[in-house]
Amino acid sequence: MAIDAHSNHPRPLPLSQRLAEIVAADGPDRLTFTDLAAQLHGRAWGGLLLIFAAINLLPLPPGTSVFFAIPILIVSAQMVAGRESPRLNTTREGVRQ
Repeated sequence: MAIDAHSNHPRPLPLSQRLAEIVAADGPDRLTFTDLAAQLHGRAWGGLLLIFAAINLLPLPPGTSVFFAIPILIVSAQMVAGRESPRLNTTREGVRQ
């Protein structure tokens, strides 16, 4: 973490640097969105919204934007509800105790 020069509070790493650390770390070859969100902590909100919004910029057939808007709605609702980090899977095995 970097120290903010104006407030002496630790600042989280930029999203790009945190993603580079996750890629460089030893671990599984594939991550679920939920696992990625868990590793990004509070930085997951903007990253997930960016990913799902960027998909909507692609020239896809009509109607597909609704399909990709659903994850945006889920992530946004969790953010508004005050969750610490997003959770996208709803299966019982995805719930961590």
